[in-house]
Amino acid sequence: MTIPFIQEGLPLPVGEPLLALLSQALHQQDINLAEHQHIVFNFLNLNYHPIKGGYHPVEIRIARQEAGWQIETIRDLCYAGYHEMCGLEPELAFDFTNLRFEHIYLGELEREDASDLYRLWERNFCAYHAMGAYQLTLQLDTVAV
Repeated sequence: MTIPFIQEGLPLPVGEPLLALLSQALHQQDINLAEHQHIVFNFLNLNYHPIKGGYHPVEIRIARQEAGWQIETIRDLCYAGYHEMCGLEPELAFDFTNLRFEHIYLGELEREDASDLYRLWERNFCAYHAMGAYQLTLQLDTVAV
């Protein structure tokens, strides 16, 4: 199953490898797209640690539109804070809906800078996923009939 993603007019260059990865994940979970308005993909690495590091958790939210599905947000999370006071915070946040792109230390990014950073992030994420770095959980909502 291939998700009919809307790619025209996206503020950042979302590549086919990421879209194929999301489609494959839903196919493996046997998700009926007609029953949902929003789907959140949570890619977790259970070995990620505030001191030892590892592969950052990633959250990707998609929403159904009339013409297909659209990526709303992508968040790459990291531990921020000190010792037992640290918690997961978005290190990178790509908000496609509101055209806001942020880095935890750099603040809000201009679209051109965000585009370059996004390309690098996507390439790395897809490579880490191919290496088996993540376990996937999904958050599904149900469409009211």
